[in-house]
Amino acid sequence: MWQEAAQKIFMGSLCSIFIECSYDRSHPDTALYGHLSPDHLISELKVLAEHVQNLRAAEQRERVDKLKRKRMSSGYFNGDPAIEGRRRSNPNPPDATRFTPPPLDRNDDMADVSPKAGLKSELPPNIPAASTIESIRPLDGVKIVITHVKDTLTQEDVPAKVLADLEELEKETRLGCMFLLARQGSSIYF
Repeated sequence: MWQEAAQKIFMGSLCSIFIECSYDRSHPDTALYGHLSPDHLISELKVLAEHVQNLRAAEQRERVDKLKRKRMSSGYFNGDPAIEGRRRSNPNPPDATRFTPPPLDRNDDMADVSPKAGLKSELPPNIPAASTIESIRPLDGVKIVITHVKDTLTQEDVPAKVLADLEELEKETRLGCMFLLARQGSSIYF
């Protein structure tokens, strides 16, 4: 389920999730009976966030690979043995009559496009560097609507306590999501 949701968050078609969080953090795990507490909900959201991050990282790799292929097709491997010999620091450049470009999937062919060698400066402005992707909060902008909070028949406002617990845990985990309470008779617009 989280993989499907992650795909939709990644594509921008999912902006909110309705999920139950029945008890606050003080409720013992042995008495949850299959319901979620804030700790368990945050744990589940971390799984979702990991799926979103994996999709972003895959997109980053795809964009970098596309950039590498573009560089190769625009003269990087143009068949000139002298250039090929210098690029690889080979004192004996290959014979011009027997030159064939190396396969595109060789790791050593792309060793000079690492971030240390200036990949950041070669990326178009719409492609973030790897460190930028890691700093993005994975669920940024996703609204988590909390439903099904159990009443304890005390004077304590349990929904407010659950919301406070979730907001505190979100600050620690920095997932980027925003929590809302679904209250009886209220409307929520996105």
